[in-house]
Amino acid sequence: MPDINERVLIISASIGAGHNQAAKALKTAWEIQFPHDSIYIADFMSEANSRFNHLIKELYLKTITVSPEIYDILYRWTQHTRSTAKVQDIFFWAMRLSVARLVKQHCPSLIICTHPFPCGAMAYLKRKKRLEIPVVDVITDFSVHPIGINAEVDQYIIADPELKVPLIEQGVSASRVVATGIPIHPRFASAQEVAESPVKVDKTKPVLLIMGGGLGLGPLVEFLLFLNQVTLPLEIIVVAGKNPVLYENLQTLAAQSPHNVYVLGYTEQIMELMRVSDILITKPGALTVSEALAVGLPMLFYEAIPGQEMDNARFIINKGAACWLKDLNGDKIGRQLTKLLKNPSELAKMRHAAAQIGRAQAALDAVNAINNQFVNRLNAFAVKNI
Repeated sequence: MPDINERVLIISASIGAGHNQAAKALKTAWEIQFPHDSIYIADFMSEANSRFNHLIKELYLKTITVSPEIYDILYRWTQHTRSTAKVQDIFFWAMRLSVARLVKQHCPSLIICTHPFPCGAMAYLKRKKRLEIPVVDVITDFSVHPIGINAEVDQYIIADPELKVPLIEQGVSASRVVATGIPIHPRFASAQEVAESPVKVDKTKPVLLIMGGGLGLGPLVEFLLFLNQVTLPLEIIVVAGKNPVLYENLQTLAAQSPHNVYVLGYTEQIMELMRVSDILITKPGALTVSEALAVGLPMLFYEAIPGQEMDNARFIINKGAACWLKDLNGDKIGRQLTKLLKNPSELAKMRHAAAQIGRAQAALDAVNAINNQFVNRLNAFAVKNI
């Protein structure tokens, strides 16, 4: 690193929790390795930053909730290069001013994006010769969508070496692509950081961890009702996230369950819960999946959002670390789960597959890769008139 301290701007987007989690993981990893640098995180989708961007966020959330099939059509349509180019030009032109404001506010020497929209807007400014700052795109899924590929991006951080192929096919130089894994909190890479689990489970029984994300979304109540019908003795941990109504409903069901059920609200101790569990039941969000892979935890997936979550699920299932819950039906879930838990060799295969593709040091490796690429960069650039 040069003698002058760096100013690093990490631009995230509060569409789901994953982009922000990746940004926080990168900030923590950077501060560990380069404590004298200044690291800032900005939310590209906040209403304070841009009403237009915030509107896009609200439209996205409404679409995946009310009409996920429409989002799936749009996602697949924009996978074709010609369609993508049109969408890119419109979106990134409209978003250029909001990213320019962030650059002027923070005066960074390096920009890292954990969402394709701010990254594309930065690429637009570079294409128009309005910006000369190195831009890094951290792709936080197990797939690469064409809308996230921009010739002006200086470096790509990706989840797996296989994802280099679509980038190279679109003209990105292999030297600009580094497969570090999706950034997760550096605690996952340190045995010394393992704290005691917030619940005391009986490890003589199979331990199931059920998660619905930070907001506690998904059919968690239904899952607990289904699992109450399973005759095999179980230890069940359910994370309700920031959803007090769900928490109360789960507590009521837990009291009626034949199994030991531990209901938690939002918690920062996901790693500890994963380490004491045998199976994770979750939506295939990339950050949660990456954390599970880092500890070698097999997964059962349910209710993927069309588009990137479906791509995530396919990738992990093809690697052998997860499988689908075939049907949200009590009897079928019970039979599928019982069959898997009574087959220790199959569970061992899934654990091995997860460990093989898990990247506990992803955030630390990403920071090193970025610094190695831009070690000789200037300390700051200016945004030209836009």
